[in-house]
Amino acid sequence: MLPAGSTATASSSRSSSCRTPHTLGRCKQHTHTAVQPRLLASNCQQQRSSVVAAAAVGRRAALTGAAGLAAFGQQLPAWALRTIELRDGTQAEVYEHGMSLSIVALRGSLPEQWIVEFRQGLGRYAGFELGQRGQLQELFDELGNPGAKRSAGIADVVTLGDSWLTPAIQRRLIHPISSAETYRWWQRLPRRWQQLVRRDSKTGLPSESGEIWGCPYRWGAMLVAYKRDQLTRHNRSPIRCWPDLLQPALKGRIAFPDNPREFVGIALKTLGHPAIGFNATEADLAAAGCDREAVKSHITRLKSQARLFSSQEHVRALAAGDVWVTIGSSTDLVPLAERTPSVDLIAPADGTNLWADVWVVPANAEHGHLQSGPSPLLPSWLEFGISPARADVLMGFKSGASPILLPNAHVEHKPAALAAAAATAAAAGASEASSSSSSKKHKWQRGGQQQQRLQQEQQLLGRLQQLQQQQRQQQQMFESAAQLSLADLRLGQDNSFLPPEVVLQLSEFMLPVDSSTLDFYRWLLS
Repeated sequence: MLPAGSTATASSSRSSSCRTPHTLGRCKQHTHTAVQPRLLASNCQQQRSSVVAAAAVGRRAALTGAAGLAAFGQQLPAWALRTIELRDGTQAEVYEHGMSLSIVALRGSLPEQWIVEFRQGLGRYAGFELGQRGQLQELFDELGNPGAKRSAGIADVVTLGDSWLTPAIQRRLIHPISSAETYRWWQRLPRRWQQLVRRDSKTGLPSESGEIWGCPYRWGAMLVAYKRDQLTRHNRSPIRCWPDLLQPALKGRIAFPDNPREFVGIALKTLGHPAIGFNATEADLAAAGCDREAVKSHITRLKSQARLFSSQEHVRALAAGDVWVTIGSSTDLVPLAERTPSVDLIAPADGTNLWADVWVVPANAEHGHLQSGPSPLLPSWLEFGISPARADVLMGFKSGASPILLPNAHVEHKPAALAAAAATAAAAGASEASSSSSSKKHKWQRGGQQQQRLQQEQQLLGRLQQLQQQQRQQQQMFESAAQLSLADLRLGQDNSFLPPEVVLQLSEFMLPVDSSTLDFYRWLLS
């Protein structure tokens, strides 16, 4: 979710809560007590984490999905082919031909049950080895250092956060997943997920025509936790949506993430405008009627609400009563809410920021079948992780949710695109009227030109109508979310810590932005 040229920084030693590489600033190893995030120059120096040893990779046999090993299978004798059935009923074709699958995952992101079931299903037909790392930063660093001993950079598949896809693609640390569209796991993914992992091969930005760079296997969100007793004692309103963070009683009482990009997104949401999302550009704000100076003043006001900016001390600060409200990743705040009855946990009704862990293929993958490139077992592993049977394990934010639990219908915040389409359609209509009037004397000349112009106008009108329909749906979703009670918004065991569907429809992933938008964000924070 970061712009081109960004670098990532190390996150908390206690968790992987620092999920977004820092483009506007850098995490420090201590709590920020200043009232604003610390900014860095655009070319931040990358911090290197030490390489942690991973498990050795065995080479006993190979497993492929039903659509896998098409090309490679032609080189294998027919007697080597077997069909086996995994415990959940999934069938797979396997070749007893000395192949294996090497995985390096983010520690805690992979359910133990998955590992047990996959290994048992393979039996003697394939080797399966798993290494784990404590931080996304470690995984990113090892992708860039494949020559290090047991580096994740030569595994078949590695965990990477969705925010790290752009810098990984730009630095050529990963490869697109070969023939992904032909496999069942890709066809199972809702379009919302497909849009997230389709990226341009040069810029790393989302692209409808781009290649497929990852397969999501779990996701979570930015949540708000607050001390219910503190707000009740001071007769203050509970937190329901982002603008509630601006209550005067919360001045100096909030812990924000120490990632300035995330803080800007939160600030944009506190504007309370239905059309403004976490990825709003200056053009989007202008189209929504938000003056840039007024937005900057608004962000300054939100800074004054902060007690600290930290992705390391935010949980401790709330537990100790140093702050009344803290904002952070579901991986950090769900455990806090579980063990602290006085803490309420919500996803704001007006939508929140989502994150995902995805499987990616290292550019230097060299395992699986004793040749370069990822193992032919890869498609089966990807399909295994997103099959409906796996959703029973990843039911909510406690351990990360299965991709199939995220609603496909969602809001796309595009006020600038809507305004531009309306202006273009109006201009085209005026041009046609003028052209029609002036060319009455030359009807014989109009023929092909008029038909071409008509087709263009129809395309513009279609695009405008599509955006207007999205805007109406968005307004309906906001109205539905506004009707949710506080009890509906509270996350707990009874709802698997999973927000209501309409809240997830209003939520979005934090996407990489262009350099002009990044400069605008820096100006807002200056």
